[in-house]
Amino acid sequence: MRRLSSHALLAGLALATATGAALATPSTNVWNPNTDIQAPKTLHLGVDNYFSVKSNKNNSVAFPTDVGLTYGLGSGIEIGMDLFEPTSSPVQFNAKWGLPEKGKSPAFAIGIQNVGTSHATASDIAYALVAKTFPSFGRITLGGYTGRKSVIGTPKSGVIAAYDRQFTPKWWGSVDYASGDNAYGALSVGAAYKVAPNVGVLFGYVMFNNSSITTNDTFTTQVDIDF
Repeated sequence: MRRLSSHALLAGLALATATGAALATPSTNVWNPNTDIQAPKTLHLGVDNYFSVKSNKNNSVAFPTDVGLTYGLGSGIEIGMDLFEPTSSPVQFNAKWGLPEKGKSPAFAIGIQNVGTSHATASDIAYALVAKTFPSFGRITLGGYTGRKSVIGTPKSGVIAAYDRQFTPKWWGSVDYASGDNAYGALSVGAAYKVAPNVGVLFGYVMFNNSSITTNDTFTTQVDIDF
C-alpha cells in the first residue's frame, strides 16, 4: 500500500447494502481505488473491519469483514480476491492496470472491482483514474466509475476525487469521495501508520451519500501486510 515501502495501497474493502451486495477492491486510499499498483511478485494481505457509529435507519445488516489478497503480476498489472464474511456470496475478484507518474505525465489506471460469483450481488464497477503528485502538497486523483444499476442503484455512474499525502516516512493520510446517491457514493477520511517496513494500520471514517440504502456513518480499521 502507499503507506508501506512497496508503494502499493490497501486492498480489501467491503460495501454491504440492504440487498447484501459487497465490493471486491483493488489498491485503494480509504474507500476508492487509486492509481497505485501492487509491486511485482508482491502479495498483499488486507484485513478490514467496518463499525456503524449510530443506528441504521433501514435496519440492514452490518458490513462483513473483508480478508483480501492482492498480487502484483508486473507490467503495471495487479489482481485480487476478497473473502467477505458473513455474506451469501463471499468471494469477489478485481483487476487493475496502470502507469506510474513520469516527469510531467500523471499516473493513470483503469480497472474493475466487485466481479463476483453471483449475478445478484456483483456490481462490476469499472473505473478510470489519473493522479498527479505536487511537491510539498500531496497527490490529487480524479476519475470516474460506472457499475450495474440493478445492484448499486441510480445513478449507476459517478465521479471519483481524492487527496492523499505522505506526511512522514511513517504517517500517511487521505480524503476521498465518490459521487452519487447510490450504494457506492461516499466521503471518507483516514490516516495510516507504518508499524514496520511491510506492515501498516489505517483508521478511517466513511460517510455515505445515501444512508437510506446503505449503513450509516462507519468507522473502519484496516491492517495491511506485504509479503
